[in-house]
Amino acid sequence: MKSYKIYIDTPTWDCEANIVDTSRIHRYMKKNGHKNIDDPSKADYIIINSCAYIKNQEQKSVNLFTKYNSLKKKNATIIMYGCIVRINPKLIETLDTYPIPSKEGHRLDKISFV
Repeated sequence: MKSYKIYIDTPTWDCEANIVDTSRIHRYMKKNGHKNIDDPSKADYIIINSCAYIKNQEQKSVNLFTKYNSLKKKNATIIMYGCIVRINPKLIETLDTYPIPSKEGHRLDKISFV
């Protein structure tokens, strides 16, 4: 299995579920032989663990997408994980991202890096 460089971020550290999911994603990637890195411009996959329970957090999630979309390598993929995918799917459809709703982390298994 090929190893990939993964960058993970979240717009909020105030949500306990978001913190737990981010930690699980980190462990999942490491367990599957991938490297969690600190530089999004060098990542093969950028995972945004989104929030959208209030408009302010939804906008922060979109801002992270915009930021990382401009920084990412040409062939890198942005995965939008979490609440925003369920709460505002029409918005997600406008972004060049691979969406995974919260509570569906098992869908990470279907991505080519696993």
